Amino acid sequence: AKQKLLTEAVDFLMSQESEEMEAFARNDIEQFCAILLEVKTKSEKWEYKDNRFSLHMVVESIIDPDILGKRISSFEQDEELKKKVAKDQDQLKILENNYVALEKQLASANEEKVVPLRKERQIIFSEIEQIEKIQYEISSKTKLVSENISTGMTIEELITIAGQPRSTATCEKPDFLNYGDIWVWINNGIVVGKIPVDKWSGPCYRYAPANKGASSDNTTKALENEDTIEKLNYSIVLKTGQTIKTSSYYKVDDVIYYKKYGGIIGIEEEKVETIKEIK
Repeated sequence: AKQKLLTEAVDFLMSQESEEMEAFARNDIEQFCAILLEVKTKSEKWEYKDNRFSLHMVVESIIDPDILGKRISSFEQDEELKKKVAKDQDQLKILENNYVALEKQLASANEEKVVPLRKERQIIFSEIEQIEKIQYEISSKTKLVSENISTGMTIEELITIAGQPRSTATCEKPDFLNYGDIWVWINNGIVVGKIPVDKWSGPCYRYAPANKGASSDNTTKALENEDTIEKLNYSIVLKTGQTIKTSSYYKVDDVIYYKKYGGIIGIEEEKVETIKEIK
């Protein structure tokens, strides 16, 4: 039932006039929808007939093409996750085909073969459940963190609510914990921000946290209202040798915020060698 719903969802998405969707092949959309779509079971009914059980299910999923397209685009940029998703989906299809084949064998099997076939079917079913559990964990962790985690929480409170992260990243002092398609920014054991995967540029470069305080809010407004946004006025030289060009920058506490990729990125002042005006 879930596979049929996934097929219908992909058909629907590909029928929409969306720039995000046009960039992907059907196979790519199928793979990422398997993780990103939240599928709910509305009803289920078990039946036993001809020496086998049948399960009739009604499932549903609410789809926003624009939001889903952006999330697929952000996942597409993560090569490691992309490979894992492809591998899981290939394995899932093989297991589902094997499961269907066993069901057909059970329908005509004699009593001597029924027991081992049922055992094999249960093993395959367990493996399918494990893959679906991983896919569900990614989408559910994202929703859980998005709705329940806020700045000011301790890392202990974060883990109590959301569980252990799927992965971590570090840039000297700050730590970043991944929950699906959200990175949680931790500094000195406290949550200071949440970064969507499509805004993630690595642990040393990230968007300014929305709830840092009044001074940070003023910085955000000042940068967003900058008249010279298209003109590169400053060159920020990092101690690593990297040079960042931006239209404007502001310093709040020990963090320098600058415009890039249509958003605001913050980097610690201690990582900056010098800032030069471009003439």
